[in-house]
Amino acid sequence: MPLYLQTNNPIIASMWQWKKLRPQRTNNFTADNPSVFRPVIRFRNVGSEPLKEVEIKYGTKGFKNKSYKWTGHLGFYEETTLVLPGPVEFNEGENVFEVELVKPNEKKDQWTADNSMSSTFKSLKTLPLDFVVAYKANKKPEENRLFIINEKQDTVYQRNPQQCKPTMLYTEGGQVIESN
Repeated sequence: MPLYLQTNNPIIASMWQWKKLRPQRTNNFTADNPSVFRPVIRFRNVGSEPLKEVEIKYGTKGFKNKSYKWTGHLGFYEETTLVLPGPVEFNEGENVFEVELVKPNEKKDQWTADNSMSSTFKSLKTLPLDFVVAYKANKKPEENRLFIINEKQDTVYQRNPQQCKPTMLYTEGGQVIESN
């Protein structure tokens, strides 16, 4: 027997799926390292009218919130994953990243209980400007790639598979290039 979903409320946007929110404290079974920029959220339309725009307020608790206006088209129960612009500020230790969906389709949301989410994360270690990168390739170096990017998504260091031999240890002095 098929499951049918029905709503009488025309305007509802819903935040959901905690594990897709970045930054977060736990990264279960993933190679995606913690991020201090470009937070990722996931939301869906659970209203009967198509969701065409929503304001998103986000940021780390204790810092000034940022705002982003999403536009698109989500039918009933359709979802999207969104990468929000900018860095994620943090204090030393544990932090809380908060997201709220505001005024879907420039109207009052008729069910606000699911419009916000928060995620706890620990601050990242700050690298010194001068450091050493030690990297050991596995037996199949074509499966490996190491790179460091800055907040503007510029690659400031990389080692490609073509530069590596199986099980070889590479040690290099590095200097992070600060972006202006």
